[in-house]
Amino acid sequence: MNFLFSGDDQKKLIFEEIDKLETYSSTDDIPCLYHLKFTAQNLNDKILIKQNDNNEQFGMISQYQLQLSAPTRLRVKNLNHEDKTLRTWYSNSLNTHHFLFSIYFEKAYLCKPPGGPSSFWEQLWQYTYFIIKQNKFDLYDSFLSQFSAAAVNIGKTVNINKFFSQCNDHLSRIKPALNNHNCVINILLRMVGLLTVAKVNFNLNQPKSITFVDTLLKSVIIKSQNVFNEMKESDWSLVKDGCTNVLFCKLQIYSPSASNDTVSFLKQIPNVHQQRQIADALVKKILKLNVKIRQNGWSDIFTMTSADTLTIECLKMTTTFVEFIDIAEKLLQTTIESVKSDVPTTLREILKVSQFTMTLENVLQFLEKVHSSCSNSLRNILENSSDLSSAITNYLRNMNVTSVNQLDHLSKVLIDYYNPHILNQLQVPAYIKDVLTKYTDKRADALWLFYHKWFNCFLCDRHYANTDTDLKMFVDLLDIWLGTIIKQYTIHSKFILSIDSLIQSLLNIEHLGQTQKPNRLEFFIQTSLPLFFPKEISALIEMAEQIAVHVKNQQFMIAYKKKFQLDIAENDTNKLNMKHLSMDSPFFRLLQRIKERPDLKILIDLIEICVNANTIEDLEVYLSTIVRPNINSLVSIILFEDCLKNSRIHYDLLMALADLWTSLEKNGVMAADIRNMRNHSPNERIQFREIWQYVRTIEKKKSEIEELFNNYDQEMTKKMNIKHKIQLCLETYCKQANDFDKYQNLLIKMTQQLEKMPIQSVKIPNELVRFVTIAEQLNTLQMSVTWQNVFKRRKQREKPLKSTVKCCIIENL
Repeated sequence: MNFLFSGDDQKKLIFEEIDKLETYSSTDDIPCLYHLKFTAQNLNDKILIKQNDNNEQFGMISQYQLQLSAPTRLRVKNLNHEDKTLRTWYSNSLNTHHFLFSIYFEKAYLCKPPGGPSSFWEQLWQYTYFIIKQNKFDLYDSFLSQFSAAAVNIGKTVNINKFFSQCNDHLSRIKPALNNHNCVINILLRMVGLLTVAKVNFNLNQPKSITFVDTLLKSVIIKSQNVFNEMKESDWSLVKDGCTNVLFCKLQIYSPSASNDTVSFLKQIPNVHQQRQIADALVKKILKLNVKIRQNGWSDIFTMTSADTLTIECLKMTTTFVEFIDIAEKLLQTTIESVKSDVPTTLREILKVSQFTMTLENVLQFLEKVHSSCSNSLRNILENSSDLSSAITNYLRNMNVTSVNQLDHLSKVLIDYYNPHILNQLQVPAYIKDVLTKYTDKRADALWLFYHKWFNCFLCDRHYANTDTDLKMFVDLLDIWLGTIIKQYTIHSKFILSIDSLIQSLLNIEHLGQTQKPNRLEFFIQTSLPLFFPKEISALIEMAEQIAVHVKNQQFMIAYKKKFQLDIAENDTNKLNMKHLSMDSPFFRLLQRIKERPDLKILIDLIEICVNANTIEDLEVYLSTIVRPNINSLVSIILFEDCLKNSRIHYDLLMALADLWTSLEKNGVMAADIRNMRNHSPNERIQFREIWQYVRTIEKKKSEIEELFNNYDQEMTKKMNIKHKIQLCLETYCKQANDFDKYQNLLIKMTQQLEKMPIQSVKIPNELVRFVTIAEQLNTLQMSVTWQNVFKRRKQREKPLKSTVKCCIIENL
């Protein structure tokens, strides 16, 4: 039996164990809760206490002690467990329940008391959870009044971390009630409201305590309307304190747990007056404890506070630029006399101790706010702060830019929201270059990703106005960007792969109507083109192939082909090599490659450019088609390579050959042409036929050119035979004739004409025509041996009579 001894007369009241906290690991150490059974009644203005099982009545109880009886088998006086603490009775009303706190029974001689010790503040949540679990919510007012009275003599400092962790450990005991009864949230808030959050105990760093805070806040937010509307007026003070405590704790744990933030919670409170009271209490607690808040946007609390809560001291709580601006704006709108001088002074003090959290994101948010939503008076304060300018500039200079996300933020800091006053100590172009050149990750993928992002951020500035200053900065940055790519060979291929996307980035932000000056896209294409023209011919062809596969932008392709024409095709050395089909000729290499990759149209275009850059002279056409036809000649290649069939030079060459054919038909063939035809090798003869057969097909000629040449060959043979016959006759019979020179000159002239004039235009003089019959007869006699002997003896007997003997006398023989 358990007894409560009252007063000096040691009268006994019976109390019982009512609960054990089952979730503790060690059974022997389970704390126990005890409950006293009694009734109270008002008799003649006195409170009389009556034990339920005992008709004995007590008057007003002031103090008491506790005794826990030993087990029945050891029922000896000295074996009872006693708590000799002299306690004060706090229920001096018709309260029918009395809660026993901080019980500690001493160990008896042969046994120890059941259960384990439990601190006073731990019993706050233990009794609270017991009352909630028993659904005896009406008891909580009585419990709070007794616990509050008892707490007066107990130290108010409680280990918040441990308290909330224990609350979370046993939360499952009351979870059904928490979900089903709005008053449970009210009870939990009042429980937390009894706690004193001081600077020495508010730091929450245990996951369990953080979870409890989040769970409680979430429960309040979900049922905020009902919780606050159903709340009794007498509950408000502790509910307000509970909300203040839990919100203050949330401000400290925002980083590891961003849900259910303080500002969102306050906005859910339906009663504006209650919302303002909690916000005021929260700000005062923050100021009193002088803590730095790490929750983003927490300064929005000041939109809900009373006017007199906002002081210059609130500005000193800020840890980010944006928080400073939010609170400073509100201060500047107040009637505080010294605020305009206090704000810059406070800013200087905060910067001196490096209170602001310096991150690139914070700097960006600050400059964005200054740019878009800052009042003129505050903007003037910020822009005139040299300390602020130095702090931001030093941070940017010392910052190590290692990610593309940082580049995004930097471009907004230096371009979109650039403030020339705040960033007056930073040389922006030089700083942007340093960001690029100091990037240390040399892995190809990471390196190109960074370079590509840098291009989009700083070369695709959407605020570009095409002024001389803007253009100069663009050109300088582009030069350094391309220069670094040239040095980083590993990313050349990635540069080619990305050329279309780079161009598109510039196109997306290029302003229209910029016709007076070259735009950025033109500069980019022209400046980057040299990277696509390596000196080695094989590398040049390989680069062209990569361009054909990966580049689609037509403006770039036009510029590339134009540069190829000027620098490669029209180069004198390359033109000469092309004529001779040298292996060093880009034209020859392209021809070889197009046979392997006929699908690459750009190779065809480059071949055409090479051919069009060269002029095929009439003499070259003549030599390559009549004198020495060759399957490997430039003319044959132009005629028969499929890739050139649609080229302009192919058409021009066909026209030249058609004109040559027509000229041969009209004006005739030279003797030299006939001799060349006769001297053709078998391969040359085959190529001759192929060339002219192709021309015949295209031009729809009815006859073949060989027929024309054969006719003239026969005519030339006939004329040459006449010459040979007369020459033989003259040499044989007429050397002493006085007209020998005459006929000889006629023959020479005819020979010269055959060499210089088309065969058909050479006319045989009548004198030679008449002579040829006699020459044929005499030349026939020359074949006779008898005639040769007679003619020989006769020549020996006769003297020459050159001056008197004429060749014509032979005509009379």
